[in-house]
Amino acid sequence: MTTTQVLASVTREHRKGSFWRRLTETERTAFATNARFRCFARGAELISADDRTRWAAIIYSGRVRILGEGGRAVATRWAGDIVGEQAVIDAGARPGAVVADTKVRAILLGKHELDGLFARYPHVVLTLCAVVSERLREADELLESQANDAFTRVVDSLVRLAEEFRGDEHGRLRIPIGSQSALAEQLRLSRESVVRALRTLRAQRLISTDRRGVVVVHDLAALRAT
Repeated sequence: MTTTQVLASVTREHRKGSFWRRLTETERTAFATNARFRCFARGAELISADDRTRWAAIIYSGRVRILGEGGRAVATRWAGDIVGEQAVIDAGARPGAVVADTKVRAILLGKHELDGLFARYPHVVLTLCAVVSERLREADELLESQANDAFTRVVDSLVRLAEEFRGDEHGRLRIPIGSQSALAEQLRLSRESVVRALRTLRAQRLISTDRRGVVVVHDLAALRAT
């Protein structure tokens, strides 16, 4: 298998609803053929907030955090997700930095390459529009959830994320949240509130957690009904 074929593939790590999974094999091959491939160490910046160049990255493996004002984590992106696309679409300033939360391998494309792919494959444009629309909807839902108590917000977040990841051979859904602090930042909660919520869910045997920042959902239907 060639390097291009490897890069164009879909792996188990890629999130179900991600940009990369929604593309056809032909489209992924075109991306892999026209892109640069780069590795980033944990903690490295993929994109800085003051970067004015117009390019985007597709996370091939690993996990990144989107940082907003004051360096606060406002979102997490996983393997298969695209980041930096807003600067390509509207030529505006970057909304924030993108930092590797784990070791990351990424497919990088500049505006010229992306424009060429958009022209050749209209489905890519529709896919990107769908991703952007979903992110706007998620932001609206997060704002609406601010009035909910911390436990409900943690549960709602886990349910939403669990629906985006494939189960393992035992049917368990593994969600790489990064850390309890990262989840707390994203939900705009205290770390203590998140710790208490996860402890309660563990006691109910709905989830388990490990030291690698993974939440395992054992019963999604029961979690959704909580």
